[in-house]
Amino acid sequence: MEIRKMTARDLPSCIRISCDIGFPESQANLIRQWAGDQATSSVVAVVDRKVVAYLIYQRCVDGYAIWQLRVDPVYQWRGIGRDLVDYLKGRMTLRRWMICAVVNAEDASACEFLRACKFKAVDFKRQFYEDKQDAIEFRFVVDKELLEALS
Repeated sequence: MEIRKMTARDLPSCIRISCDIGFPESQANLIRQWAGDQATSSVVAVVDRKVVAYLIYQRCVDGYAIWQLRVDPVYQWRGIGRDLVDYLKGRMTLRRWMICAVVNAEDASACEFLRACKFKAVDFKRQFYEDKQDAIEFRFVVDKELLEALS
C-alpha cells in the first residue's frame, strides 16, 4: 500500500468511497475541503493502483484535526484506516502534538476505531450537527518530552 497526496484525479474515487459507506452528503464537503486553504491537507491510500481510502485533515495551532477518514468497504478491516492515522501521527512535532476528531455519538464503529488507535474521548457535544445529533470529540496526545527525545 502507498500513501500519497490526493490529486484532482483521485476525487471521483474518493466520492465513490464516501457514497459507498453512506456519506453522500459529504461530496460537496470533500471537494471544498480538498480545495481548501493551505492549512488543509489530504492523502489517499492506494492498493494495486486503486484509491481505497482517503484522509482529509487540517493543521491547527497545536496539532491536527481529522475532517474525513473513509475506507472503501471492500478494503475495511485490513488496517488501512489505522495506517492513515499512523501517517498523521508520524507528522507530529513539538509544535503539533495532538490529533483531534469529532464523530457522531451514535457511530459506534467510528468511536471504536478511534479508541483502537489510542484516541481518548474528551468531550460530549449535544446537538452538535445541523440535524441536532450529538457528537463525541476524541483526542490523541503525545507526551511532548517523548517527542523531544525522538527529535
